Formats: sequence, structure tokens, C-alpha cells
Amino acid sequence: MLVTLGDNHLLVKGGRLPVVPSRSGPDRADRPDAQTYASSLAFLSSQIGARSAELFADRLSGLGMSPREFAVLSNLDNSRQPLNQQAIAEALGMHRNNVVALVDALEDKGWLRRHRASDDRRAFTLRPTAAGLRVLRRAHGIVADLDAVLAADLSDTQVTQLRNLLLDVAAHLGLAAGVHPHLAARRRR
Repeated sequence: MLVTLGDNHLLVKGGRLPVVPSRSGPDRADRPDAQTYASSLAFLSSQIGARSAELFADRLSGLGMSPREFAVLSNLDNSRQPLNQQAIAEALGMHRNNVVALVDALEDKGWLRRHRASDDRRAFTLRPTAAGLRVLRRAHGIVADLDAVLAADLSDTQVTQLRNLLLDVAAHLGLAAGVHPHLAARRRR
């Protein structure tokens, strides 16, 4: 793998950055070392996460599915009770208008159906169709295949350790299980 640190291009073998003496001088004295950034947890988790998300989206597109559509179907399938559009919007941290458009698209594809809620005739519950469940199972296969790609050079023990550490970090950061924070539109500040 080729890694760029400042103006230097380094060939990295085995996924480990080589130790490179930092340059001295007045222009470098008050700047964090580029190698420190490249090997930081913040950068590495972002880099791997971005690549993983890209690979996932590319593979889902082969099924005619987007990551957001996967999230809606997956959450409906995992729910122990029927969910309406508002509940899906809240669970995924998405604006309800975006959920309406997603539900319209999923319904057009024949992957879910709206049903009038028994307790509120104005509301609709959402249920995956048989076709929606079939495509969701194929998408879950993509998740398993992608896990294998990401962990190709790791032992089973390392994979378990990495997964547990990532779960700990996600819990510490207050991230909802199974909900990607980029599903929601970015909030303006």
C-alpha cells in the first residue's frame, strides 16, 4: 500500500507504518507530526469506515439497493412490532420527509407495503414483502462477504477482539446499534 505523509510516499508492507524520523526545524516545531496523524485512531477508523461504506454501497447497488434502503428494510425486519414511518425516521435519525421518499421507492420496487394502522387510520405501518425479505437476505450476504474482506489478514481471535473493541468505542460514543450516523442528513450549524 502506498501512503503519503507530507511530501513523502512510503510503501507500507503488512499494513504497518514504518518509523520515520520527524524533520526538525522551525516550520515543523509547532505542527503535529504527519505520521502521528496517519496512525491515529481518529484517522484510521475514518479511513477504514469510509472505504467500508464505499464497498458496501457498491455491492448493494448490484442488488438495486442503496444503504438507506437497506437500513429501512433491516430495521423493519429486526423490529418485534410493526413500525410506522415516524418510528423508522426516529430510529434511523432521518427526517420524516426523507423516509417518505425511501418508503415510496421501496414500495415501487415491491420490497415493502404500507398498511393502515389498526389504532390510527391516518397512520401506516410498514412491512417488508416476501421479495423485500429475499433481497434483504442477499444484502446480509454482502455484509458477511465484506466482513471477510476486511478481516482477511486477521485471525479469528483478532476479529473477535477488534469487533468487541469497536462495540466498546461505539457504546462510549453513544452510537445506536445498527444505525449508521451518515444516514441522517447533515445538520446545519
